[in-house]
Amino acid sequence: MNRRIVLATRNTGIGHQALVKFTGVMNVPSPMNENSYRNHVAAVKSAAHAVCKKSTRNAVDQVKDYYDPADDGIFDIAVSGDGIWRKRGYSSAFRVVTALSTVTGKSWM
Repeated sequence: MNRRIVLATRNTGIGHQALVKFTGVMNVPSPMNENSYRNHVAAVKSAAHAVCKKSTRNAVDQVKDYYDPADDGIFDIAVSGDGIWRKRGYSSAFRVVTALSTVTGKSWM
């Protein structure tokens, strides 16, 4: 339950203090303390990072299946990237990358 609450607060852009305010307004027991919250944030970050690495590796492997490497073993694959942000001037930890193959029409995210 605590991990889901932390994930929800991180995905909505609020932190521990906003969670404390929310539970106070809703007249429900206080959430975990700040240190416990930080530990859950670290665990969520670690899990998200592991999933991201696996997903990225799978996407790279799928793209490389469609191309032949050059004589030196390097793949010449064009990549286009774009970023997202929540508002102007905001530096977000959320990152989205999409690869689109002009050869196959397949996209990976």
